[in-house]
Parts: sequence; structure tokens; C-alpha cells
Amino acid sequence: MRAGDPARLAVVLSLCALLSALPAAADIYRWVDGQGTVHFTDDLSNVPPSARGAATPFVREGPGSRGTVSVLEPPPDRPTALTPSDTAGGAPGTPESGASREALLGQIEQRKAKISAKEQHIQAVDRKRSLALNPLRNRLVDEVDLDLYRKYQQELPEDREQLRRLEEDLSSLR
Repeated sequence: MRAGDPARLAVVLSLCALLSALPAAADIYRWVDGQGTVHFTDDLSNVPPSARGAATPFVREGPGSRGTVSVLEPPPDRPTALTPSDTAGGAPGTPESGASREALLGQIEQRKAKISAKEQHIQAVDRKRSLALNPLRNRLVDEVDLDLYRKYQQELPEDREQLRRLEEDLSSLR
């Protein structure tokens, strides 16, 4: 067989094509450091020795391969304004006024917690998307988190307005 044999050339070219595709199919590893930050790398030697045991292969699925995600609607909120029955006979110092005041305080506390949770989620997504904090763009934001991010940004002004109204109602009871 000669060195320029077409069959040999085809085999060599096929091997070169197969070997060049191997790095493109490299695994991506996910690991979490001691501070809770999630990291991704394609080289397991980049993972600190203390976290190598916890590094897991990360498989990123295409958008079509996931099932549909249904977002549950929150239960309807309690009325934000006090009804006449809430304040009936509610002179200061009576049990009725104390009960409505306690209910109002509970609503205010729940609304503040809801606003705080939404703000924390928005800040977490902003940190992941920030070019200043993530110049390599190696932190991925899940599509579900982005959907919640958009939803919370739309809901926050209304939540803050409801909190303001609840606090006004509370101050009118005093």
C-alpha cells in the first residue's frame, strides 16, 4: 500500500474529525463553595480539592426538553380595608378594637414578609446577571427564576401600595 492511498487518507481524516469533536463534548461540572456560591467549570482540576467530591456533572437541557412549568396563583389576599363589621363597637380599649388591630398587624407583617422575599429574589437574579459582579458571565440564571423575576417586578408596586394602605388603616385605629 502506498502512502497516498485514498483509503488510508480517508481513515486518517475520519480519526482527526472524531478527535477534534471530543473537546466540544466536554462535561460541565457544578460545585458549591463554602460561602454557598454555585460555580461551573469544564475542567475538574479547577475545582478545589475540598469540593471535588461534591462536584456533579451538569447537564444543560434545551428549552424544548423541559416539561411545562405551571405557576400556582397565590390565594386571594384578605381585604385590605376594614369593613364596618370589623370596627363595629370598636371603641379604643374594647376587645373588638384589639382583635381588628391584631388582624391588621398580622396582615402588615405578612405583606412585609412577602415584599422582602420578592426583593431578595430580584436582588439575587440581578447579582447573577450583573456584569460587574460576574464579568465572565459564568453564572446561569434559570428560566423559572427569570419568570419569577419579571412577575415580582410587576407585583411589587401593588404590594407596596397595599402595605401603605394597611399601615394607614392601622394608624387610623390608634
